[in-house]
Amino acid sequence: MRLLYKKVNTMSCFHKRLLGLLPCTLAWLLLILLTAALSAPSTVYAQPSAISPEAVVRPALAMTPTLQVTPCADVTPALSLSSIPSTQAICGYVAVPLDHFSPTHTQTISLAVVIYPSTHPTPTTDALFILHGGPAASVLKSVSVLYGVERFYVLPFLDQRDVVVFDQRGTGVSLPALSCSSEAYHHALETIGQIQTDRDFIDSQNAAYVACRQRLQTAGHTLEAYNSLQNAADVEQIRQALLYDGYIRSPQINLYGASYGTRLALTILREWSPHHLSPYQTGDEANVRSVMIEGVYPPEVSGYSRPFAIVRSLRLMFDQCSADPACNNAYPDLENVFIGLAEHFRQEPLTYTFTATVEGETATYNGIAGEQTFVDLVVGSMLNVDSVAATPQLIYTIQQGNTTRLQIKPSPTEAIDRATNFSIVCPEDLMRVSDFEYAMMFSVLESNFPYLKSSAYRSNISSPRMQNLCQTWGIPLVSEAMRSRVNSAVPTLVIAGNYDINTPPYFGESALQGLSQGQLITIPNLAHAGAAGLAAHLPSLKGCPHQLMQTFLAEPATPLADTSCLEELVVNWKLPEAALFLPVISR
Repeated sequence: MRLLYKKVNTMSCFHKRLLGLLPCTLAWLLLILLTAALSAPSTVYAQPSAISPEAVVRPALAMTPTLQVTPCADVTPALSLSSIPSTQAICGYVAVPLDHFSPTHTQTISLAVVIYPSTHPTPTTDALFILHGGPAASVLKSVSVLYGVERFYVLPFLDQRDVVVFDQRGTGVSLPALSCSSEAYHHALETIGQIQTDRDFIDSQNAAYVACRQRLQTAGHTLEAYNSLQNAADVEQIRQALLYDGYIRSPQINLYGASYGTRLALTILREWSPHHLSPYQTGDEANVRSVMIEGVYPPEVSGYSRPFAIVRSLRLMFDQCSADPACNNAYPDLENVFIGLAEHFRQEPLTYTFTATVEGETATYNGIAGEQTFVDLVVGSMLNVDSVAATPQLIYTIQQGNTTRLQIKPSPTEAIDRATNFSIVCPEDLMRVSDFEYAMMFSVLESNFPYLKSSAYRSNISSPRMQNLCQTWGIPLVSEAMRSRVNSAVPTLVIAGNYDINTPPYFGESALQGLSQGQLITIPNLAHAGAAGLAAHLPSLKGCPHQLMQTFLAEPATPLADTSCLEELVVNWKLPEAALFLPVISR
């Protein structure tokens, strides 16, 4: 939301309206109030006693990291379905310190790593390291599924260089993975058939996550060791291990971060910089040849303002469909149909039954799909270019009585390992948000977009009740340096999707301000992440983003001279006779 205030000042009130939310005069009043809030202290929550990394002088990395090669099927069974049969992937684990910043700490954890050797007979020597999102959304669990990491991040670049993929600490098939799937599954089954107030829902969900935290701490896990600083040090350990063992051919690597992976990439640039006054520097900026960041989530912004990114994308979709004769003819008055359906499901929730298995016992459960279920379904459908194009069709399909997709069945596994996720987002993001900022956000939603308020309140990102969970989680707010814009001269390509519901383009614009050799490209019809893989496989992107990324990687210090292919990218709306194609992609 901090960036939302900035956009008011720099976009002529966004054509006389604050992201379409308020009249211009009210927007300026909101700007004044919010600017004052930024200079006022946020709510102070009691913090546990803990030694922060800033207080410890870190010696040189004490370990000699190495890759313990393991059959790929033992690392991730998904590789048995590999879509790259001509390439022999190399799999294994790299042991790293649990705490890189304690000279006396000896405990280690294991990071799952997969190396894809290039298919080129004489590839470039600089490998591409993939930094996945979430935080804590595994890439190796779904490495080769239809829209998994191979298609998104590996295949598009193998013809030039080696690609390295790994699950970050506490995530996926790295050991240990700090999952709350069991508690979340039980909570979902208990509440899916209940009509709860928003506050009761998020409080009961938080209670499930607190129970997860207690289970993990009882088992001896140190949650405060799972954060962006440790992740940045892990990347250096992996780089050293693969270089030492000969699996990569140059000390210089390229970084490709998506979503949270962009924050990790920026953290690496800051922490490895020789100009960064840090007592715990773990890498050398000279070893980073180039950086590509897509769906940018920089450290100076907070994810709590995601509802405004959703509003922006929804309004863009409504306006562009209305302006397209074919789309408008097929789906007239789309915004009001959407609003009407949200109101309908608020007053008359859909009831349904489903079966689920818990601890070996299968039972029948009742489900209720209300306003927030409908809104979340529509918003969740806008995760890539093809699903944005199909969203008007989805809305009208439901309006015509097909409610199958609203009949949600809880999954026994979460796409994100929540204990690791909260250990990052609480101290690095959510704990910095003031009560005033939450209040203003919900005031704007209440006045202009009430159908989004319930969904926002129940979110793990934008609910003010998350402050209670973060306080209980027990990890102190990170230093101001960790929450500041990163300054770097490493060549960086910043990629934004104009339809991004998670990390809107103005997040990328903020990060760009600190990147002296940075360049921003905005893809008109793209949503959140996956530009290279989608461009290589979907006609709607015409190969353009992939082409630009390959050109950048070839000569990262040279600005892209021709980005005209971006002008050809428009949303090709799925009309009633077209198949409904809505892949689900984790952030």
